[in-house]
Amino acid sequence: MKDEEGIPASVGKTPSTVDEYLLALSTEVRDALQHVRDLVMSTAPDVTERISYGIIVFRLNRDLVGLASQKKHCSFYTMSPGLLKTMGNELKGYSVSGATLHFTPEEPLPDALIKSILAGRLAEMQGMP
Repeated sequence: MKDEEGIPASVGKTPSTVDEYLLALSTEVRDALQHVRDLVMSTAPDVTERISYGIIVFRLNRDLVGLASQKKHCSFYTMSPGLLKTMGNELKGYSVSGATLHFTPEEPLPDALIKSILAGRLAEMQGMP
């Protein structure tokens, strides 16, 4: 559960690192987010990570994607509403809100979908000034 600032309630204060953020979560949620974290870091090995606005943000010259635990689900922030619009059928059956996909530890996002989003984001970022 999160407080009004979006920080996991069990943390009690804003975590300063991604590891602190993850340690405050239940084992199931932590494992689900760690899995996505590992995929991001293996797909974009030069990515850096930080806590920003109460979520995990992965950066590669600019924000690439984000990740968070919410009260009833986890969120994968693609940082690109346009990308999700172009993905159409790939996202059929998934809960999408703007540039964000929601999932649970019991129903995680498939690795192939995460990698497809990352590939799309990396391609977008190459074309950005």
